[in-house]
Amino acid sequence: MPENEALKQNSLLQKEKTEQHSRLSGWLQMALLAAILSVFSQISIPLPGGVPMTLQTFALAFIAYWAGSSQAFRAVVLYLLMGALGLPVFAGFKGGFQCFLGPTSGFLLGFAAMALVTGLSRLRPSRTLGIICGLAGLACCHAMGLCGLMLVLKLSPARAFMVGSLPFLAKDVLSVAAAWTAVRQLDKRLCFASLKQLALRF
Repeated sequence: MPENEALKQNSLLQKEKTEQHSRLSGWLQMALLAAILSVFSQISIPLPGGVPMTLQTFALAFIAYWAGSSQAFRAVVLYLLMGALGLPVFAGFKGGFQCFLGPTSGFLLGFAAMALVTGLSRLRPSRTLGIICGLAGLACCHAMGLCGLMLVLKLSPARAFMVGSLPFLAKDVLSVAAAWTAVRQLDKRLCFASLKQLALRF
């Protein structure tokens, strides 16, 4: 009996340690993904209309394809919170709550929606699902961005589309495709490396 109790207690301790390690790994991954999004946000080209051209779309799609909906959403929320608190993580090294009251406010909030929708492809990775989820996520982001432009700048839907969506559509679609390709290649390389390490053990 004492031996059984000791084994049971040891098992519970091991389980608790595993859960703590898993939570810590999750937090570290979330912070890394938010950092990646922050870095790529600074690669931007200012354009008339208040919405700069950046590599945020590529980074956002990459994060969602790689980590899945849940973790990508958390990373984006962390990124938005850092920006709201004043850290210069948004495009052009901007930060502060005022960014959520400006022309790009809809796009910032749309990042979270895009992460959720695009990341669904991780549940069942395939080219078709990856394309569908990526384009659907991009559509959500643009739709929320256009709503923000219409509310803040008092633009008509057509004018908002011409200023805030049309100039970026081709680049954003290519960014999503590039992100999906990059994650697919990365998955293949990691899978090959894992199989190679497994083979070396025998």
